[in-house]
Amino acid sequence: MFSVIVPTMWRGAQLAIMLPAILAQKSVGEVLVIDNNLSARPPVFNQYLSHPKLRVIYEGQNIYVNPSWNLGAQEAKFDQLCILSDDVLFDPGLFDQLEPKVTKEIGVIGVDHKTIKNERSIAKQHIQCGLEVKLSPVTHHMPLLCWGILLFMHKDNYKTIEKFKIFYGDNWLFLANKQAGRTSFYMNGIQICTQMTTTSSHKMFLPIADEEHTSAETIFDEYFGTGSYQPGEVYADMSAVLIKEELNKRNINPDSVEIGLEKGSDIILLS
Repeated sequence: MFSVIVPTMWRGAQLAIMLPAILAQKSVGEVLVIDNNLSARPPVFNQYLSHPKLRVIYEGQNIYVNPSWNLGAQEAKFDQLCILSDDVLFDPGLFDQLEPKVTKEIGVIGVDHKTIKNERSIAKQHIQCGLEVKLSPVTHHMPLLCWGILLFMHKDNYKTIEKFKIFYGDNWLFLANKQAGRTSFYMNGIQICTQMTTTSSHKMFLPIADEEHTSAETIFDEYFGTGSYQPGEVYADMSAVLIKEELNKRNINPDSVEIGLEKGSDIILLS
């Protein structure tokens, strides 16, 4: 049974859509909302405060997302964890599907980039429910972009995130599990909608972002490779993966062509 951990500053409207559906799942034992901006809490949320599965934690100030994950994992009553961003729309039936799969023997289960739909406007965000989730191992040197917006893992495999308040929490958990010899996975075959970085992209967090990108160098360089986890390199890696997938669909040998990927365009065969 899952403890669902949701840090929020109430900038992701998807939480209001997802919360009642998540609370209704039989495989969800509790939802821990870590409220990092009490003054912005929408009045509509008050209707859920008496729900027996809901626990709201307010520390008196914004403790930021990664410390919120730590707090949620510490307070969780159940052995299976779901760490959820507040701007993610997904099939709540995932909990029932993943309950038998989330064990001590595996690392972390996150989102595959192929599951993300393009609609950023909430009004246009619709997903198909009831699709069968499939898991594929993370074989890249680190998970690609989007992986950390919805994570499932066993509580025993959670390692407290140090030094980072906003970024790199998913990298930290992936690395901890890989060092322990556990394989982590992508979720495929489903649909996810998200606006991505709804909160972390706010200008107030830019100084922290700069500081954490610098700190990451001393923590992740040795394992992932110098700078390979930095945003620019992650986007470059993602482009390469997307290009390879597209060429495989076309039955084209990637070694036989020079290829490029332009923003907003399809694959371009240069030769």
